[in-house]
This record gives sequence, structure tokens and C-alpha cells, in this order.
Amino acid sequence: MDNLVKAADWDNMLKLLMLTMLSDGRVYERQADTFVNASMNLRSQFLVPGMQTRRMSLEWYIKHRDELTDMQTGETFEADVIKLIDSLDTVPDKKPLLRALKNLARPELGRKGCTEGIIAKSRERWGA
Repeated sequence: MDNLVKAADWDNMLKLLMLTMLSDGRVYERQADTFVNASMNLRSQFLVPGMQTRRMSLEWYIKHRDELTDMQTGETFEADVIKLIDSLDTVPDKKPLLRALKNLARPELGRKGCTEGIIAKSRERWGA
């Protein structure tokens, strides 16, 4: 199966990864490393235009951290997440993305947050 995704879809996949990882509202250096590792692993399972190095993943994380943290605390968070999830409807095989979301959520599942909601909503919207 061809797992080709558009650059915009890849960006939205990264946003979902980061929202899942940051669900506890804390940002630590280890989380940046975790994000970089998760994004590089996920990228290896999709054909995405352009290249991505570990450095580029870290820069993406730094650039979007505040925006996504603000999104989590905003009044429209749930609607924003649904819009993000729905934007990925045309991605051919979402199993690698769902697996990546679950792997990032594991350390956070015992804490109160939105992690389980993002994964459940993704499954529901994608029929997975």
C-alpha cells in the first residue's frame, strides 16, 4: 500500500502527536526528545514530500509548542481537535499514526488530561 501523504497532512499529523504528548500541560526537554523520536519513527512509515532530519523535527517542535499549548487551553479545543482529525481523513493508512499516538500516550494515561480523548476521537472519526 502506498502511504503517500501531503505536506499539509504531515504537519497535521505532527500536531496530533504533539497534542497527545503534551496532554498533561507540561513541557520538558525529554518531551522534545520524545517528540523528535516519535516523529522520525512515524515518518519512516509514510512517504512525505521533502526531507526531515532530527534537527528539523526539533525546530518544528519549538516553533509550534506555544501554539499547541494555547490550543489545549482554549475554549474551542475539542472542536479544533476534531477539525485536525478530520483533516487527515484522506491519509491512506492511519494505523501507524494511531500506534504512534498510543505510544506517546502511555506515560500520560495515568494522569488527568486529554490524551485518551484524542485517541478515542481519532478512532471514532476514522472508523478504526
